[in-house]
Amino acid sequence: MLVTTSILATITTFIYGFQLGAIVFLIARILWGLSYSGLKISTLNYASKAKGKSGLAFGLTTAIKSLGALSVLFFGSKLIALVGVQKGLFIIASISAIGIILAYSLPNISSNSKRVKTKQTFYPSTINLLVFMLSLTIGITVVTLSKLIQTYASMSDVLIVVASYLFLKELFVVLFSIIGGFISTKIKPNKLFSIAIIFCIVGLFLIVFGYIITGIITVFLFNTIVVSFSPLVAIELQKKNKNSLQAISSVST
Repeated sequence: MLVTTSILATITTFIYGFQLGAIVFLIARILWGLSYSGLKISTLNYASKAKGKSGLAFGLTTAIKSLGALSVLFFGSKLIALVGVQKGLFIIASISAIGIILAYSLPNISSNSKRVKTKQTFYPSTINLLVFMLSLTIGITVVTLSKLIQTYASMSDVLIVVASYLFLKELFVVLFSIIGGFISTKIKPNKLFSIAIIFCIVGLFLIVFGYIITGIITVFLFNTIVVSFSPLVAIELQKKNKNSLQAISSVST
């Protein structure tokens, strides 16, 4: 799956550069989204096999994934400004092609049960509903950031502040996923996950009572732990001899 999705991700990124129109771009985006899902689920499945240090592996995996996105957001914009959109996307796609070689070099790990059935990809378990509700409320918070921050006069100022908060959110994912991973070697991931959930709820209440900046930072900070460890917690909560891919795909959905 990693080899296939790496190839698909690289090809679709090349297609962006050809600028073949809105329809082709939309199809490429959908295919890239599918490849991203495959990459995410497969890499997390690898991380779950790190016996005794799966929490650290999950934290590092999440951090590296976000670091890649941050790097492209920062350097990609400069690259495109320097060489243009088409050449910039071709260069980024060429760099992405390294992922194909890396995926091919990984050992082939087999699942411990039958294939995942599509109809069972998502089901309303406690962990899934909890993650869904938290993602929904934090998602609304992110979308309405410009409304929450009303102390700035001009729209340009609001855009800068919102962009800064979103950058801070991604930066938190990089830094605190790693920190959370190391903490998980001392504290069980499910306990760390529960603590993070509590602080996320506290952060949302802070926003409700008018402590906007403190609340947003609290939510962004502890949601990184929730995002990093929810697949691992889902795996640990499922019955023995179940497919770990089932739990990862379900909670990711």
